[in-house]
Amino acid sequence: EIKDKIGAGAFLATDMSLKQVAALIDRCQIFAASDSGLGHMATATQANLIIIFGPSEARLYAPKGSKVKVFEEKCRHLYQDRIHTCLRKITPEMVFDEIKRILPR
Repeated sequence: EIKDKIGAGAFLATDMSLKQVAALIDRCQIFAASDSGLGHMATATQANLIIIFGPSEARLYAPKGSKVKVFEEKCRHLYQDRIHTCLRKITPEMVFDEIKRILPR
C-alpha cells in the first residue's frame, strides 16, 4: 500500500541480504521504521533513525544514540487491542515534522 502511494520512485528491498540492506540504509539520510530488526540495525549505520514504538516499551527496547528519534505511544490494553489503535496517535505529520527538523543538518 505504501509503495503504491509513493509511486514509481518506491523501492522494496525484498530480495536482498541483510548486509545489502544495511548498506542501503547506510546511504539514507533518514531511515524510518517500526520497532523492528531493521530499525535496530539502522543504528549501526550513518542514517538518522526515526523509530516508532508501541506496544513494546521504548525505555527498555529502543535503540539509543544522538541520531535516534523515538516516537512512542503507550498501548494500555495490549491483549484487548491487538491492532494497536493507540499507535494512531503518532501521526504522519509528527514524523514528517521530525524529518524536516533533521534534513537541514
